[in-house]
Amino acid sequence: MRQTRAPQTQFSSLTTTVQRAIHPLWHSLMALLVAFGLATLVGCSDSKSTADAGSDALAADAVDDTGEQEDVLKPPTLSVTVTAKPGTGNAPLPVEFEATVSGDDPANLFIEWDFGDSSMPVIYNLSLPEESGGLKVKNTYSYKGSYNAHVKVYWRYNSKVKAEAAATIVVNEPVALSLGSVDLISPPTVGIGSDVSLTFAVENTGDTIANPLQVNVYVSATQVLDESAVLLYTQTISNMASGKTSASIVYFGNDPDGKSAPCHFTVPATLPDGDYFILVMVDPSHSLNEVNQADNFGVATSLLNVNNKVAALPDLVITSPDFDGTLSYSPGDSLTYWHEISNIGDGEAK
Repeated sequence: MRQTRAPQTQFSSLTTTVQRAIHPLWHSLMALLVAFGLATLVGCSDSKSTADAGSDALAADAVDDTGEQEDVLKPPTLSVTVTAKPGTGNAPLPVEFEATVSGDDPANLFIEWDFGDSSMPVIYNLSLPEESGGLKVKNTYSYKGSYNAHVKVYWRYNSKVKAEAAATIVVNEPVALSLGSVDLISPPTVGIGSDVSLTFAVENTGDTIANPLQVNVYVSATQVLDESAVLLYTQTISNMASGKTSASIVYFGNDPDGKSAPCHFTVPATLPDGDYFILVMVDPSHSLNEVNQADNFGVATSLLNVNNKVAALPDLVITSPDFDGTLSYSPGDSLTYWHEISNIGDGEAK
């Protein structure tokens, strides 16, 4: 047992002696070598981890959870068309745009609208419920000019996959309509079925009107155009030239050349007896944007009196002639016969 422990004691003693004999500088050098070795090992470990992570990421892109190869998304062939209504009109002009997309589900797309005016482009993410209405948008053009509105659709997985379309909007300067004097030229007292005739003129002192506008005639117990007014006549004016440099007038009778017909309407059977104002309204639906629309309205200078008893129409009937029975006559003989004229109508024949 002593022989076994003796070498250990001597080795331990020798080690202790050697350690005591080592210079302090040697300790410092060894510490530096150990630190460098550890740093190298840590660096190798980090590099391997990063590479492994990259490999794992690539693998995740290539396979699904079951380890099978996933299908790669193929870019669609997108197309888009756009409609603008109206395409022309007077400022301020509200325009409704609608895009029609094909090639992929709109939920996979972004859509961008550039209206060609001073407004900023607007982008909608069509996959979001609150932005899914981005296929139909509105914009108002405030100033005269020709505008190129553009719409672009982008595939959400690759913005280089896209399609675009354009529409041109032509905006004229504002219109300036006015209604002239409304004059009743037929008898003021009428009955059911009577014809009523008016003259008036519609003038535009603004820019060209390219869109149709309506002129309506009503009768009402008051001078206010409301739901109680009865519409008895409507006429469409297809367009009007600019009145900025020369007169632009549509006549309803009483024109200088005598070529236009007055406005005519018939008293309906449903209209009760009484006195009525005749109201005329230009562009009643306000389809044209004007600074002043108050002068689009007018009232006839005379009241219309509906009185079916006084203004009832006559209906005359004449019977066949009845001769005195003489069968032959010579030249110069007098011929005697009788016939009757009767009025079967409700009105007096004068």
